[in-house]
Amino acid sequence: MSNEIELCGLLTLPEGIQALVFDMDGVLIDSIAADLDLCQHAADAVLGASDWLLRDQIIAHFALHPEAFWIELVKDAPRNVTQSELEDLVRIYNTARQTAGFVTLPGAVALLHSTKAAGLKVAVASSNDLEIVEAILTNVGLASEVDAVAGIEDGVAGKPSPDIYLKAAERLDVPPQTCAFVEDSITGLQAGQTAGYGYAIAVATGATSIATLSDSDLAHVTFSAFAPPHIRFIDGQPTDKSILTPNDFVSHMVEHIAWRLGTGIVLKWPSTDWTAMGRWLGAHIHTLGLKRGSAASLGMIDDGAAECLVDFDRPPETHFSGHHSLDLPLILDMRVEQVGAGQELIDLLNGISDGLGARIEIRLCTFEDPHHSWEGVYRALGITLNRLRLAA
Repeated sequence: MSNEIELCGLLTLPEGIQALVFDMDGVLIDSIAADLDLCQHAADAVLGASDWLLRDQIIAHFALHPEAFWIELVKDAPRNVTQSELEDLVRIYNTARQTAGFVTLPGAVALLHSTKAAGLKVAVASSNDLEIVEAILTNVGLASEVDAVAGIEDGVAGKPSPDIYLKAAERLDVPPQTCAFVEDSITGLQAGQTAGYGYAIAVATGATSIATLSDSDLAHVTFSAFAPPHIRFIDGQPTDKSILTPNDFVSHMVEHIAWRLGTGIVLKWPSTDWTAMGRWLGAHIHTLGLKRGSAASLGMIDDGAAECLVDFDRPPETHFSGHHSLDLPLILDMRVEQVGAGQELIDLLNGISDGLGARIEIRLCTFEDPHHSWEGVYRALGITLNRLRLAA
């Protein structure tokens, strides 16, 4: 899309986004480990024991408002907990959180700064009481970095209610649909979506795994962490490789390209934005030295085969077609390994085309096993790129 907003070389926001709203715990600050200690402290003070509290319990209910959080935790207490005791647990826990030595998560602050530098408004929306959110942000040095804060207060319910996200947009004075938001939990993603926010970003630095976040279909893009991408080619050593992306099958496709280019590769990419990854990968492949002009090849493996043309004399674009006997819509809608649909692999090709600055034409010749068919596609691309490299 035109007029996209790129942040830190990591995140691309669509046109029309005016603000980015961050959850706090698990997104901006690393609080899970400390929360275990704080919960044990509260349980020891009120109930005289905390050995019944487990890390997995805390992680499972981490995204809830503190009162709801404790209501879930005490279900596993060795005895019934009175309402008065529950209130004491919440009070002691909240008080301790206001002075706890939380630290910011790697990459989160850089993303926040990049957001401000891009001219977007910034808010924090957390399911903690408002005064606690403000105290924690002050303690970790982020209070001056945000334009608005939303938390639990009179008339504002906790997530998954949309109230907190609606309040954040109101305080930023922007329509909810022009806001993007960052969450680490299913509960939080549900809240932002219900609030009508225009773009959802998930990050697996809190209580929820990247697989769970990705499979929820609640986020437009999912990150393993807000870590910068990294790539290094190792010429002449194609067996020397380390490829880390959030999807093993996508990593495997990159491996096929590097292998056919005759290079080893060390690559780290943190998100499921495959178009952005392809654009970044294509730009780095271009630095290996490719001849202007065009080249074509056939890629085959077992029952998978595809033809590929790369043409630097035409504008960047990917054209994907198939033999007349193939049902392309069905193929592109089909799951392959960890990839939910073939269209995601087309997105990667689109990005590579853009990053290279060349047109890529793919013609799928056979389709029996999805795994082998896509291997044929990416083998063909790697072979074609290698021909351009050898001709340079």
